[in-house]
Amino acid sequence: MSPRREFFSGLKLVAELKNNTISRKKEDKMTNKVSEKWEDLKNLVDMLGVDMDKAAGGNKAAGTRARKGLRNIKAAAAELVKLTLGKE
Repeated sequence: MSPRREFFSGLKLVAELKNNTISRKKEDKMTNKVSEKWEDLKNLVDMLGVDMDKAAGGNKAAGTRARKGLRNIKAAAAELVKLTLGKE
């Protein structure tokens, strides 16, 4: 009986190693996507700065662009949250 147990434990070990490799690939892929989304979010915030300054100065068109930019930031942040939770 013991050689049979060793055989099955060996198969189990191989399966665990394959699953670990697959999960590492998924983690790497997720890490890359999270980093990419984070960079996108930072770029959106940087681009919004100019319109926010103009809106603070009384420029109504810049205020409209700023509000639209804030909605885009909100959507990008929601995507990043979903990605980090593994729901996407």
